[in-house]
Amino acid sequence: GRGEKLPLLDFKDYGKGILSPQGQLIEKMKPGPDGLYIWVRSLKGGTVKEITYKSLIGVYGFSGWSLDGKGVYLAEMALSNSLVLYASLDGHSQVLWKRGLGPGHSAFGPVPSPDGRYLAFTIITAEENAWLLENF
Repeated sequence: GRGEKLPLLDFKDYGKGILSPQGQLIEKMKPGPDGLYIWVRSLKGGTVKEITYKSLIGVYGFSGWSLDGKGVYLAEMALSNSLVLYASLDGHSQVLWKRGLGPGHSAFGPVPSPDGRYLAFTIITAEENAWLLENF
């Protein structure tokens, strides 16, 4: 049935599952010089929780919620590096997968297993090259 209208959010990635299974919303996510800031709102009421990840300097994309709603999966948006991280709602983060320098690559759509012990995600790779043909 119809429930309450969800609050308007200041978050760009609307179509990526910003609502957790426990009814929490990512209201805002913003990189800053002191780390990554995420604002989380519970649909059960209460105040908006601001979480700072001081070790996360850079640009990160929201990839999804953990099944238990105690954290989110993030992907670093950098040309020279690709990371998939778990960021708990207590301000700690952990690198789950890292790929160093190489041709274009990025990770998308993490899906945790029902028991929370495994994580599947898509890795997209690209290779680029330039050729010079003479006398053809």
